[in-house]
Amino acid sequence: MNPPGTNLDHAFALAQGCFQIGDFSGAKKNCFHVLASEPQHAGALHMMGFLTLKNGNPKQALPFLKKAVESAPQSEHLLVNLGEAYLAIRKFNEASQSFQSAIQINPKNPHAHSCLGMALRNNGSQDLALDAFQSAATLDSGNAFTWCNLGASLQEAGQPDEAVQAFRKADALSPRDPDIQTNLGTALAAIGATEEAHRAFQNAIFLNPRNSAAYNNLGNLFLKTGSPEAAIEAFQKALELEPDRAELHNNLGNAFKQSGRIEEAIESYTRTIRKFKNYPEAHSNLLFCMHYSARHDALTIRDAHVRWNQNQAKRLMPSQLKHPNHRDPHKPLRIGYVSADFRNHPVARFLLPLLQNHDKKLFEIHAFMCSRERDHETSRLQSSADHWHDISSASDEEASSLIRRNQIDVLVDLALHSAGNRMLVFARKPAPVQVTWLAYAGTSGLNTMNHRISDPYLDPPSSDCAEYTESTIRLPHTFWCYQPALEIAPGAPPANSNGYVTFGCFNNFCKVNQEVLKLWAELLASVPFSRLHLHAPTDEVIRSRILEFLRVDPSRVRFFANTSPGNYFEQFHGIDIALDPFPFGGGTSSCDALWMGVPVVTLKGPTAVGRGGTSILSNIGLQELAADSEEDYLRIATALAGESPRLAELREKLRSRMRCSPLMDAPEFARAMEAAYRQMWHSWSSTGK
Repeated sequence: MNPPGTNLDHAFALAQGCFQIGDFSGAKKNCFHVLASEPQHAGALHMMGFLTLKNGNPKQALPFLKKAVESAPQSEHLLVNLGEAYLAIRKFNEASQSFQSAIQINPKNPHAHSCLGMALRNNGSQDLALDAFQSAATLDSGNAFTWCNLGASLQEAGQPDEAVQAFRKADALSPRDPDIQTNLGTALAAIGATEEAHRAFQNAIFLNPRNSAAYNNLGNLFLKTGSPEAAIEAFQKALELEPDRAELHNNLGNAFKQSGRIEEAIESYTRTIRKFKNYPEAHSNLLFCMHYSARHDALTIRDAHVRWNQNQAKRLMPSQLKHPNHRDPHKPLRIGYVSADFRNHPVARFLLPLLQNHDKKLFEIHAFMCSRERDHETSRLQSSADHWHDISSASDEEASSLIRRNQIDVLVDLALHSAGNRMLVFARKPAPVQVTWLAYAGTSGLNTMNHRISDPYLDPPSSDCAEYTESTIRLPHTFWCYQPALEIAPGAPPANSNGYVTFGCFNNFCKVNQEVLKLWAELLASVPFSRLHLHAPTDEVIRSRILEFLRVDPSRVRFFANTSPGNYFEQFHGIDIALDPFPFGGGTSSCDALWMGVPVVTLKGPTAVGRGGTSILSNIGLQELAADSEEDYLRIATALAGESPRLAELREKLRSRMRCSPLMDAPEFARAMEAAYRQMWHSWSSTGK
């Protein structure tokens, strides 16, 4: 007669034997036999859970694994498998708890640390995830998967150099892994090692020709290095492989935009939001891009913003808008600035003079940083603010809660729908007064954005501002407060030594559309021997296309790529007259040209973004260079090209005119902005609006 349990022990031993030789159906059959007699048999439960999990059924595996843990709570392997099941169904809190329990039993289990890192990373706990991956790599330095995860975590933590080293270690351990090559390429691109990054992406594609991620990242690299046409090809290839990935459709739109193919960019963004309705980034890109197209008037653009609000933002506004802020109309105000561009960026250059001149007795300044990018300008901005908050890793809800806790009175958006915006934070109305300023003179579309800042030239007092969803508050003189990046001297007009006039446009190339090129072609034909200097991508396809539109000898056109600030300002030494593009004119580039003694010819546009040049020129007393029509633009530029004495005089005196103008009167500008904030606050404190 057999002792009690012998048959169960034998059945479980058979299950283990079947498992070891890969007979998983036999293993399951014997486990069922065991569990039929002893439902709490930890070994059989564990094996059933493990086999079900590895068979791709984590939900079905969970009951087995949970019961197994109840029967054997000190089994680290059981806890790890339970955590893996939770991880597979995206229950990251439960997964983290299981992995942490396993680590308490055996702190030297590298797999548990690595899995914990994945759970924490997916749950938004980036710093804790980084610690977990570092522990896993220390315990098992020969695991390529762990090094790859560590590299990704380091990259997210803003440590690109360390990320590259981690991916290199992963690559050394598994040199033919296309995913590791893709990740290595991304990290190399982040530190500017573009040639190595390109090789890594090509290696990834060679190892797996169906690697859509490698094509996508290669496309992003081409965008970064000024080859948008090559980027278009890469994104299109990625989309052939993975047509249902929203990011790829959006990136293709970005490539069309950077290539100057604005209408195709708009079509691409439109397709993206039709296919992926809950993809706010693509929707914002569409709204921003519409400003570059002459086919969309102000009211059409406004209506598109209203639709965006209905689809993406309106549902996020709290049903009860209660703010604890004290309504005293005369109290010191807490001002919060929200931006991803607190770095070497035009937004930072225009913001810094304001921050440095705020009356800190009456205004407490909070800066909410939305990006991990840091440089010397970041330090200057941070030192000029009273409080600095990094919300780069915070969700929109977390960022909104932080703003509420700090009881910000006036929250200022500095992005609108440009890259890195946090429009969906403003949609949650974390501050009683919300206003947009600086990125560009447009509208947010948000019903939670109370005001927008403008000036008398961007939005003339006679206009009804029907194209905006916010109320418009005009500063007395200027939308901008300019601070030059460098003090390079203007030099003499190049026409004096060249014997011919050189026009130039150093704006973002996506503003240079077909209509602009056609007008410039007429200008070059009207001014014999004249030249054109133009910022354009290095892509030869694009440069050939430009020459076809201009219809001039290629020797009359000189192309420049984006470069360092010093070289950029020195490039103004080579031009006599700056040409403002349309319908989206320049802001920073126009101020830079004038600072370098180069007059700017602009066209008054049908929208505020097309009247930036008019505002800037009016503030320095050169409004006669702002044209009312394309014919007028051509007349003004042609006449100015024939006035050598005037060009010389402007070269000599423009800088002093700027210094004496409202454009560079930072204390006065700060007082104007503060008066606007106080006006907004009075309105809310008395009416709640």
